[in-house]
Amino acid sequence: YNLNRNGTWETLPLQMGNGTYTLRVARQVSGNGYGILATRDVSVSLASALSPYLVPNQRVYYTAGSSVVAKSNALCSGKSELEKIRAVYLYAAQNITYDSALASNPPSGYIPDPDRTLASGTGICYDYAALVAAMLRVQGIATKLVMGYEVSSGGAYHAWNQIYVSGGGTITIGISFSGGSWNVIDATFAATSGDAEGFAINPGNYPASLVY
Repeated sequence: YNLNRNGTWETLPLQMGNGTYTLRVARQVSGNGYGILATRDVSVSLASALSPYLVPNQRVYYTAGSSVVAKSNALCSGKSELEKIRAVYLYAAQNITYDSALASNPPSGYIPDPDRTLASGTGICYDYAALVAAMLRVQGIATKLVMGYEVSSGGAYHAWNQIYVSGGGTITIGISFSGGSWNVIDATFAATSGDAEGFAINPGNYPASLVY
């Protein structure tokens, strides 16, 4: 993780579960050379394995006053768990335009900002996944932002979501979730294919490399 230089807190996910985490802060000396400034071991006991995916972090960032929180509440008011997922998924697929220029040349160390994505109405797969994760976490629905090499697109590096639901059911035509498990969803695919309602997915096409 790259730390910011503006003196504000960074929140990093403890997505490896319970155990001892070794934290190291390093400063670039030159090129790929880094010097260790500080190190500490931290013993972690999570209240639930879902805990890291219910709160904001550096890659899925929001605060109580964020626009993404207000938008999530507006979309999801009075809805069931599956209805909330459907509302957020379709909103991202139908209202965010894929930014091909950014995708072809993203800045080094690019980090998504769900509020920025909402305001601009554009983003890359990383932005879609962060937006969906933020809006669903606000609703108490455990959601992972996942990155890896998506098989069906020819092995392109990609970002998507895994969502944990307590009860199974149908999200849209072609998307059904199993209760008590993680389920794959890809808002970028739906936005760029123009076929959100008919979107069918094979979870085997989505091997994860990084999870936030």
